[in-house]
Amino acid sequence: MTFLTKWLLSIIGTAFLIAIAEALMPDQKVREVGRLVGGLLLLLALLNPLLQFRLGEWDLSVDDYFSQVEEKENTYRQQQTDSFEALIKEECETYIVTAAEELGLTVSAQIETAFDENGTVQLTSVRLNIPYHAALSARIEEDLGLGAAQQNWVTKETG
Repeated sequence: MTFLTKWLLSIIGTAFLIAIAEALMPDQKVREVGRLVGGLLLLLALLNPLLQFRLGEWDLSVDDYFSQVEEKENTYRQQQTDSFEALIKEECETYIVTAAEELGLTVSAQIETAFDENGTVQLTSVRLNIPYHAALSARIEEDLGLGAAQQNWVTKETG
């Protein structure tokens, strides 16, 4: 049986026994004492779950709660950082493709990033699928801060 069923049955059983005891009591003074005792027994049956309640069975540890909160915060912070990094890569790659189209070039770009000591996303390199183009290289260096050493151009030798 479940806890609630046992509790309700104990209340009903106690009330039933009190009713039978009251019906069998002979005079008025004994009946008054019997009602008082019966009321106390019924109150005891109602409060029985609280009397059996044990705090040790409940995990109310504040430390566990805070560690779970911290774990969730770290998970959300990591998801936010990953999303932010992906957005930066996408925006920079789109910028390079647009700049190349303005110069009459068709290119696809792959940006590589890393995090500095402050946790800020930094562009580290770009890989372009076309041979070296001086005007596009200068624009990438000027606008994105990626110097010639950080630009990887595909040549016929490297494929």
